[in-house]
Amino acid sequence: MKYAVKKHIICFLAVFLFAVSAAAQGDEVRFIDVDQYLAAKDNVMLLDVRSAKSRKLSRQEIPGEIWLDPKNEEALDSFLKTADTEKAYVIFCSCPEDKYSIRIAQVLADCNFEKVFVLKDGWDALRREEDIEKVNIEQ
Repeated sequence: MKYAVKKHIICFLAVFLFAVSAAAQGDEVRFIDVDQYLAAKDNVMLLDVRSAKSRKLSRQEIPGEIWLDPKNEEALDSFLKTADTEKAYVIFCSCPEDKYSIRIAQVLADCNFEKVFVLKDGWDALRREEDIEKVNIEQ
């Protein structure tokens, strides 16, 4: 089996390991607040890991964000295969306690992404911030 395929399989399995490992939650994850995001927003990729239901309810997104449905394993695998591991990523969700964001941040970190941050309070923080442009999602 080719090295790249093995690497992706290992990263893919990490999703499940981190999802069931409560002890690992938060240990390696770096958090930033909305003000820190605003200061760096031109130099980071914003990853939206809200569920499809949550996105549909909000009817909004941030221009330029990348949406990864946290329940779609193929989308995550595709992202891991094509994403630049040297870029900085800020991940947000709409979960209480930022659970989807933490899980995806841990997977990315385990797959050698070096600059991964979870946005504290996720979508709620972005939604409230007037300096962040939001656009309607096509339904």
